[in-house]
Amino acid sequence: TAAKNNIRVTHTTPTIKINLTAPSIFKADKTTFSYLIEGYHNTWVDNGTRRYVELQGLKPGSYTIKIKSYNSDGYESKNTAAVNFQIIPPWWKTWWAYLLYIASTLALFAYYVSFQKRAQAKATEDQRKEEELEQARQFQLDMLPRETPDELGLDISATIETASEVGGDYYDYFPQKDKKSLYVVVGDATGHGMTAGMMVSITKAGLYGIPESTPPNDVARQLNRVIKNIDLGWNRMAFNMARFWDDRVEFTSAAMPPVYHYHNTTGELDEVLLGGLPLGSIKDESFVLEEFDFNQGDSLVFISDGLPEAENKEGEMLGYDAVYSCIKANGRLSAEEQKQALLDLGSAWLGELQNQDDITIVVVKKSN
Repeated sequence: TAAKNNIRVTHTTPTIKINLTAPSIFKADKTTFSYLIEGYHNTWVDNGTRRYVELQGLKPGSYTIKIKSYNSDGYESKNTAAVNFQIIPPWWKTWWAYLLYIASTLALFAYYVSFQKRAQAKATEDQRKEEELEQARQFQLDMLPRETPDELGLDISATIETASEVGGDYYDYFPQKDKKSLYVVVGDATGHGMTAGMMVSITKAGLYGIPESTPPNDVARQLNRVIKNIDLGWNRMAFNMARFWDDRVEFTSAAMPPVYHYHNTTGELDEVLLGGLPLGSIKDESFVLEEFDFNQGDSLVFISDGLPEAENKEGEMLGYDAVYSCIKANGRLSAEEQKQALLDLGSAWLGELQNQDDITIVVVKKSN
């Protein structure tokens, strides 16, 4: 028997065909063959008189096929032919492919573990921030007055609509012992969260430490010195303060939006805006004092910048003109109704959006 040796085929070859021949002088057509693939067959396979062997279904690897021939009388040939052949595996079944699979699996596992750690860390951090945010929100609310004063025939309504990230809006009342006047304060600390809360607490404590009957501009001057001496870095406090008397108002401001004075007798609305830096900017800063009449049915409306600067889904700000128009249109209503009209204005503008900054509204109306 004879055959070509060292056959190499790929997985794309469906069948390996080995042709056989055995020299014979007598009855050559009666010569038979048998074969055995080492490591694959346990016994020899009778191939009969066929002059070829077809192999298929073998796994990739190296093989040796042995072939015997038998003459017409059944005598076995003296020699046994051996043919070496190799089935080359596809690239995705090679050793380097399996190495790549292992490396990729390990890399994916490492990434998954890393991702899980980052996700867990983020979840922990988000929970911490949420708890801190809630603490800051509660701290901010705790700084607000628990009771609304009922003095000088004033109808007062106030609210703070907190943003998703708590700001530093603040309002407060300071009745005087002689019951002849009432201070109303509205502030807006720079920054957010606990930092703003610290500024609010300093402001509140500083206001309680100032003697009664001090003009609002002197209150601002003394409070400014306190905040500057404590030095909270770049943190500042914008500030509006009005002192209500029976028939007039004394007003000062430090970088806050204007207050709006509605005149009941004429239906006119004055925008009272004073210049100045926020508290904590310059140690010896002085502040302007403005005085104006406050008659029966008049209103004074305080706002923070959260309302006029609220942005809708198109990124457009509500603006101060809209606030002005709303206050003027509702000036004859009660303090609560005026406040609610402004809240409704903001809600209609924002739609489903959360307000980006705290919205503070304080309405003081001289009852008819």
